[in-house]
Amino acid sequence: MEPRDVEYSQQGPTELRILAPRTYEFNLSHPQAIPLMCVYIEAIQRITGVLTAFTRPPYGDYNDLVIEVANAHGQTLVNWDFDSGDTAGKSPEKSKQLYKELADRHPSTILALNHDVKQGTA
Repeated sequence: MEPRDVEYSQQGPTELRILAPRTYEFNLSHPQAIPLMCVYIEAIQRITGVLTAFTRPPYGDYNDLVIEVANAHGQTLVNWDFDSGDTAGKSPEKSKQLYKELADRHPSTILALNHDVKQGTA
């Protein structure tokens, strides 16, 4: 787990019910990522006593094996339908513009991908 995840884990079980494990080794192939996925799921449960309900696959990429592992741990995969562009270096102003353009289309739902890992987006 990354230090930021440990920091989140100290906030208490209520907040952690929404914390989903994430794979930081995005360059791993699916067979390599599966054991790491299990490690994150089990580490969060061990630290918090709470089994997370959701997992976001890295880059939104998944296959039947990833679904099987998530299901075996009682989790549902969640994926986004809107990328704010923050990790691609878009400014907060540009992200706001993208959100406005999306909202102007009045979609029935929005599940946005946002990160807090770069200066200016945290």
